[in-house]
Amino acid sequence: MRQVMVKIDKFFSQLEYHWFFILSMVVAWLLLIENKTEIFALIFGVILLRIWYLKRPLVLLLTLACLFGISFRVYKINSNRAAEKLLHLDEQADTVQLMIQPDQVTQTETYLSGKAWLKLKGEEKFERPIIFTYWFQSNDRWQSYPFTERITVIEGEGSFSYPDSARNFGDFDYRTYLQDQAIIWQLEMAKIEKVSDIQPEGLSSWPIIRMKLTRFLRRLAHYDLVALHNKLLFNLESETYKKYKLKFAMLGILHYFSISGFHLNYLRRHFNEGLLRIGVDPTGAFYITVVFLFFYACLISWPIGVVRSLGVYYSRSFLAYFNLSFSHMDVMAIVCLMTLFFNPFLLHNLGFVFSFLMSFLLVIQKDNGKESKENSFDNLFMCLLFSWPLLLNTRFEWNVMQLLVLVLLGWVFEKWIMPGMLVLTILLILGQWFSICDEVIFCLSNLFSYCWESVSLSWLMDMTNFVHGIASPWEILLLLGGAIYWVYERPTKPRKAYLAVAVTYILVFFIFPLCDLSTRLTVIDVGQGDALLFQTSFKQGAWLVDTGGKRSWQGDQQIQEGFADKNLLPALKAQGISSLRGVIITHPDIDHVGNIIQLAEKIPIDSIFVSQYTEGDPFWQTIQGKLPSSTKICVIRPGEMTHLAGGAISIFSLKEERALSANDTSLLCLIRIQHHTLLNMGDLSTEQELVLIKEYPDLRADMLKVGHHGSRTSTSENLLRHLQVKLAFISAGVDNSYGHPHSEVIDRLENQQVKFYSTHSEGAIQLKYHPWWGWSLKTALAVDK
Repeated sequence: MRQVMVKIDKFFSQLEYHWFFILSMVVAWLLLIENKTEIFALIFGVILLRIWYLKRPLVLLLTLACLFGISFRVYKINSNRAAEKLLHLDEQADTVQLMIQPDQVTQTETYLSGKAWLKLKGEEKFERPIIFTYWFQSNDRWQSYPFTERITVIEGEGSFSYPDSARNFGDFDYRTYLQDQAIIWQLEMAKIEKVSDIQPEGLSSWPIIRMKLTRFLRRLAHYDLVALHNKLLFNLESETYKKYKLKFAMLGILHYFSISGFHLNYLRRHFNEGLLRIGVDPTGAFYITVVFLFFYACLISWPIGVVRSLGVYYSRSFLAYFNLSFSHMDVMAIVCLMTLFFNPFLLHNLGFVFSFLMSFLLVIQKDNGKESKENSFDNLFMCLLFSWPLLLNTRFEWNVMQLLVLVLLGWVFEKWIMPGMLVLTILLILGQWFSICDEVIFCLSNLFSYCWESVSLSWLMDMTNFVHGIASPWEILLLLGGAIYWVYERPTKPRKAYLAVAVTYILVFFIFPLCDLSTRLTVIDVGQGDALLFQTSFKQGAWLVDTGGKRSWQGDQQIQEGFADKNLLPALKAQGISSLRGVIITHPDIDHVGNIIQLAEKIPIDSIFVSQYTEGDPFWQTIQGKLPSSTKICVIRPGEMTHLAGGAISIFSLKEERALSANDTSLLCLIRIQHHTLLNMGDLSTEQELVLIKEYPDLRADMLKVGHHGSRTSTSENLLRHLQVKLAFISAGVDNSYGHPHSEVIDRLENQQVKFYSTHSEGAIQLKYHPWWGWSLKTALAVDK
């Protein structure tokens, strides 16, 4: 046996310190076949040359084997996805049968939602994962059923849909997110007819055990402090915790609540020390700790950081037992490779990327003789230098104050927060029998909530926040290059290293945007509404025509709160908008003005332009009272024309005064880009289009923002001929109740040979002009055209 292990050790010693480069090759290959860009081709080529010039056949052979294996896995997964898409699930919509597990669903007073397994007609098992939602009706008999306590089989009626990709540039892509979990379809339940407590054969009972074991934690999850404790230590989501997620992301501390190797190492170290203190011998303590960590990982459902940490921990223990030659870096690379073979699309998961990347970086620092305790600031700064670029195209902003927040939090996290949370765990356990413990938890939670509100850092974070928008691959590589240079030079030339990082960030966030020669026109997808963004070159300013909005059918609220957070605000941030020179409100309908209050709260607006009709509208007057006093309101009178952006924008109102609907008072907006002009029509009707032609006989616009979302009451052939339109844009919601755009308008555009794009079918639309590269047009749901 010993001779066999010696031969194995000799064989693997040839691969020592090369596993990381094999992993890098696989990652570069995955990025190349997924994104097909020249940047990843360049990275792949550089790594391939590095491996080739090593002149080690075993390394090259193993690299090729890994590339072949990962490519085959990608092919198989994509084939399964394609097969799922071809299913005619609409035929199953009358009656559906779902099996749900308690740890995979969320139940509130108003809805039941989560992941379930679907059984189709003719199938024997629940083997098709799906996302479902069921909204409880008034007096629904299933509303109080404990779905989150047991495995349940649901029979009822519903309709399937194939989730869309991101409808605005830079949006979270829900379709890709689901596909990476092997989920292709989503189900909207209309009715639940039958619920059964049946556990199908072959299904593990662990979800039920887990829910019973964590019941004492979920009992008080409506307390803020308990909700944070449950997520921090036990990976339990709750509605209360969701209220904090956005604030934690802004502060840059969200990763503390994604259970990682830090949590495992903290618990392992203190659990092992506790065993030794009570007299357990070191070998026994080691094995007990191994079992404890495995049980804990099962209890928290194996998040990716735990998979990495325990995979490395168990692997190193196994290798040390057999005296095999593997470095810490080698072991992590092998664990990462095995995880990618299991699911190559984990590379899209930021939790996976950060977990392994930060671990590799810390190992590199340690191998360079830098102990983390003595150089905690350097380690923290290094992790931020690599995480900021990777998060840039998720949040589209950079906040330097996150460094200070993390330094302060890192100082107290291990010494105070983690021990405090463990004490809270004990109180929650005892609270099942002693009511005084619940009272103590209640007081602590109130104290925490008061301190959180009192010491809010929002104003400080806003001051140091820099919105960049979607970053190009070259900008991200430049930032990562600066981080790599810092790691290389920091030990010997710290001033030079920090100067290089400062120059890199100044270039990307302050110099490059000012050198942007492009002029952009973006039709933002705000559902059934209008929002048109115009951005001038050299970042001279941005203007927004209408804001979108949605009517609320609940209570006395006319405007649905939070609607702007779903589309308009993320879309503006993705385009690098941190302030607006002006907002033009065509008329006071909710689908054109409803988001203005939320917009003004989040983004400074210099001026808002409204028509005389809008100025006197009671609904607008209510809105105006909630706008910041620093925003100037400018009124465009009938027949008046105002020029903005150095003449690039012209706003005007028709002269003819008579009893008009709100739609017919729409302000008209001309936007000029080079030798081309776009006319935004608002909701102007065909009758008023004739007035426009009469008042402006020489008006020409080769591009048209189609009026009234493509309604048959707008966009006459007379207007198209008069303006000599060549390109048209339509803003309409998916499956809207009005049927926009109407077929009559589509026929008119086709009869006049006008090429058109609509947000209802193609998502956001962006027209871009660059003086060197010319014109380009792209849509969010399609490739560049």
